[in-house]
This record gives sequence, structure tokens and C-alpha cells, in this order.
Amino acid sequence: MIGLEALLSRESDEIAFRLSRRVGLLLGATDLERLEVSSLVRTAYKIRNQIVHGGEAKDSYMVEGRPLSAEAISHRIERVLARCAIIVGLSRAEIPRNELIEDLDRGLLSDEATRPGRTVVRIWPAAPTVGHMIERFGNAP
Repeated sequence: MIGLEALLSRESDEIAFRLSRRVGLLLGATDLERLEVSSLVRTAYKIRNQIVHGGEAKDSYMVEGRPLSAEAISHRIERVLARCAIIVGLSRAEIPRNELIEDLDRGLLSDEATRPGRTVVRIWPAAPTVGHMIERFGNAP
């Protein structure tokens, strides 16, 4: 979670909400994908907060109506972080991080981007898919 915060957060309020929406918008190609990614990030953030504030993680959590183990959530978040790092890292030459965050936030507020049932072309046109980034720059470690 710290890695995602470093890549896509710059404020201290509403971090879980903002971060989950930004990551969903960055990685999801459809409304459903954005919701799934956002829900996963929100759940991971909830687990992180439980542990940081003296609690213990439960064995499983509901993510988009499906039970997932804390371990499965951790593995999925590692993949989400890797994809975000590839996109943000390899795109820095084209758009600064703060501009990316502003563009993602504008996308969060766009009626066009949030209309139910609509598959949206990426709000940030310079944010290609991970596959495109790998084709363009070679396999990332």
C-alpha cells in the first residue's frame, strides 16, 4: 500500500478513497474492471489500517461480493503495484506524476467517465495498457 501511495497520492485526507479510485481508473479498461480494482485497493487499505492500528487481519474479506483470503489480496495488490509502477515509471518522460494525478482526478469527476454501464476510453490518453508499455519498452523486471 505504501508503494501505491507513493505513486498515486499526494494528500493526507481521504487517502483510501482517492487512491482506490485513481488506481481503478489507471488500470481498469471497463467500468467493471475499475470497480474491481478500486474494491481490491480499498480492502487492502482496510487491512493495512487494521494492522497498523494494532488489530489483526482476518482470514478472509469480501471483495466485490466474493470472499478472498488476506494472502490472495496481498498477492493481487503486489500485481497492481507492479502494473502501476510500470505505467507511472515508464510514462514519466511524457507526463509528470502530479499531472497524471490531476488527470486521473478529472476523470473521476467526469460524467462521461462515470456514467453507469459505459466502457470508457482511458481518460489519460498517454496511459497505455501494460502490454503496450512492455511492447514499447521491453519486458520490465
